[in-house]
Amino acid sequence: MKRTADKPLDLTRNNRITTILGLIAVGVLAGIMVSQRFSTVESAVDWGKDLKVAMAASTAENKPILLNFSSRGCTYCVQMEKEVIPQDEILAAIYKYIPVKLDAFESEEESVRYDVKYLPAYVIVDSKGTKLGMVDGFQPADEFKAFLDQGLALAERH
Repeated sequence: MKRTADKPLDLTRNNRITTILGLIAVGVLAGIMVSQRFSTVESAVDWGKDLKVAMAASTAENKPILLNFSSRGCTYCVQMEKEVIPQDEILAAIYKYIPVKLDAFESEEESVRYDVKYLPAYVIVDSKGTKLGMVDGFQPADEFKAFLDQGLALAERH
């Protein structure tokens, strides 16, 4: 029905119900999208949060550092935390490192230093912060394990 200046739009009961249901559906979908965007998952790893502390621990324990660059709302970061990282052989390999998780946007200096362009990014560094290796994006478990093993071999030779 066309609205004119002297005649208001006449919504029938069915049109009002359809409009209300449509608005409710849009609201529910928006809520789901926002909650998924900001969802986080509990990690199986006790990630440190401070690179300087990790560098000192790396020297004391003679272990390389594994930096995990991620951010809230990163789908592949959540997927790695849910599907790959909890696997026993991955956890065992990670704990051969000093594990540190940094928010890529809050830790901008480190993100630039290690050339982080895609998330998640996993960077292996020595006790002085020298980059030894890096992978980014979702990694299947076998590829991630190979990366972790190669990083340990590089750290031993370094």
